[in-house]
Amino acid sequence: MSPRRQSSIPISSTNSNHSHSDKKTKKLSNEVRLSAYGCTDVGVVRTNNEDNFLLSDLATGAQIAGEEINNQKISKRGTLLVISDGMGGAQAGEVASAMAVAAVRSELIKSVASRPVEEQLIKAVQRANYLIWKESQDNSSKSGMGATLTAVLIRDNKAYIAEVGDSRAYLIRGESILQVTIDQSLVELLILAGELSREEAEHAPIKNVILQAMGTQQEVKVALTGVDLRRSDYLLLCSDGLSNKVTEAEMLKFTLKASSMEMACKQLIELAKRRGGEDNITVIIGQFDGEGLAPQLQDTHFENSVHSIVSFYPTPDEDSQTPESRTQPLSDPMLG
Repeated sequence: MSPRRQSSIPISSTNSNHSHSDKKTKKLSNEVRLSAYGCTDVGVVRTNNEDNFLLSDLATGAQIAGEEINNQKISKRGTLLVISDGMGGAQAGEVASAMAVAAVRSELIKSVASRPVEEQLIKAVQRANYLIWKESQDNSSKSGMGATLTAVLIRDNKAYIAEVGDSRAYLIRGESILQVTIDQSLVELLILAGELSREEAEHAPIKNVILQAMGTQQEVKVALTGVDLRRSDYLLLCSDGLSNKVTEAEMLKFTLKASSMEMACKQLIELAKRRGGEDNITVIIGQFDGEGLAPQLQDTHFENSVHSIVSFYPTPDEDSQTPESRTQPLSDPMLG
């Protein structure tokens, strides 16, 4: 299994005493609650926004946009947080990302609840990929369109994170932050092969070349990570318009210091814009609470809570003949 970046960034001066969630005096023993906000911005340079995001309660099908979710109970069907960064000529990237987030939601709502959660999420992403690919084949104006996708399904006390491309998910616990997704990018491949350092990767001209995207091929390999949530944990999802401009330490600081998740999202986006804002910028921040979650402990470590379920990169026990689609840039390199 490829090594995950599990270096946390402690911020000793951060004031994290506040909570974004309104406290309930009585909670069911298995209750998990979510407070969340998401927003997107075209940035400074581009004229159209090819990013899309979605927050949805899968029990009701309700989509939430433009307002903060406040202390909402996670239903048995779960809650979906998803972000997608489109790419392609004309308006094709915007179409691809919109299709990606909508199709994953639709497929999960239709899925059989008794099926394993992991299977439901992977099949939903694979179906969304096929629909985008089919549209690009049937419509010449959409030829070559694609999108990244990072989708988080919250069910009970766990988060299941599906990833295609390089849009990221971070776990914030206490005063530390961890990137829980692994970029499916050319620079990440070179880093894992020992041919490039992370410092060199930050300035590499191939930094934005990804190894796969939604809709560019008929089939896609979905990476899946599981996270055991604890009380007061945050998940932060973002497109590379944010992660290319804002450090992990800054994501941590703004998330913990802001008076609300709406403020944190908007402040992070403004910071990325001040630093150039060449790309579209999208971020979702969610915080978890409730008696259904184990309490945070002072010595809680990420390593015990984050589990790779399906890895995009080959593990030592896999065939050494890695499929070309997983190790080579797309024939027309896709820029995230």
